[in-house]
Formats: sequence, structure tokens, C-alpha cells
Amino acid sequence: MKKVAICKFEDLIGKEDAISVNTMLNIEKIKNKKYLLLVHSNKNLEELLYYNRDFPFIDYIVSEKGYYFYDVKKGKKVINNKFSKQIINKICKMFKNRTIKFIGENGIIKENRIRDEDIYEINIFDSVIKNEDFNLNISKEKDRVNITIKELSYENIMKDIYSKLKLKEENIIEINKEMLN
Repeated sequence: MKKVAICKFEDLIGKEDAISVNTMLNIEKIKNKKYLLLVHSNKNLEELLYYNRDFPFIDYIVSEKGYYFYDVKKGKKVINNKFSKQIINKICKMFKNRTIKFIGENGIIKENRIRDEDIYEINIFDSVIKNEDFNLNISKEKDRVNITIKELSYENIMKDIYSKLKLKEENIIEINKEMLN
């Protein structure tokens, strides 16, 4: 039976952009109670793994935008809500005369890099798209159409994670800055 403690990564780091000794001790207490630590953040995955190198305390990482769920021990994204290369190619062909922005984990991806990076959101400017064209999540804003694989959010990916890890509500705790310091 898995037990998971969930916290916002930014609650772990102090003003010095480092994890304090006191926070480390409190994390150690949680880990000693057999809880796995799941952190969520808008920081990129590489940066979060960098903090984990000297004091390996993170078990899982979740993108707050719902892009992915990363298992640190396995070293891979267990849930990855990225676009397939086929869909990207289809969108590029269909809207070749429009302005298209591809959004990855670190923001806008340059066109020459779209084949190399995970793309989680596509913005097409000055265009109309029917959901039937792609069977994707499409939302409209004033000057653009936003496309994602599904409705991406922290709440939605957490539901997927609870299911994937077979977590029961009584085995999940949320910890905050006050509990860590």
C-alpha cells in the first residue's frame, strides 16, 4: 500500500534558493513514515532533478500544467500528455499559412526544434478549427486557438496519478511550507 505526501516544490526552497537543513529534517521524518514524496511545480524537470542530486528526496514530479508525471526512480515520464509527431505534422500542413506557436515544458519552442522536444500545447493564430478535425481539446481565445491532447490541468493529472498509483485517499497527505519549516 503506497502512501504519498504531496507538496509544492516552491514550499521546499527558501529565500536562498536552497533547501534548509530544517526542511531536510522534516522531509526525512515524512520519508521515515514510509511516505513517497510527490512534488508539483512549474519549474522544468531538469531544474527539479538538479535540486534532488545531493539530497535525493523526491520520488515523483508533476507538472502543474498537467504536462507530465515523472517517476524519479524509474527515470521516466509515466504519464506524458505530449502531442504525437503525426498530429504535429498534420497541424503544420493544415495551417502552414498561419502563425503557429508550439509550447513545450520550457515555453515556446523554435520551429527548427519541434521534432526534438515534447510539445504539450499548440497555439494557432487567426484561425478556426473544428474539434472533429483532430479529436483533441480545443479552446478559443480572442486571437488564437489553443490545442492540447486533453484538458490539461494539475487537478486532471492528479486524478490520473491516483489511478495509476492505485492510491487511496486516506494514504495521501498534503504538506505545506509551515509543516516543513
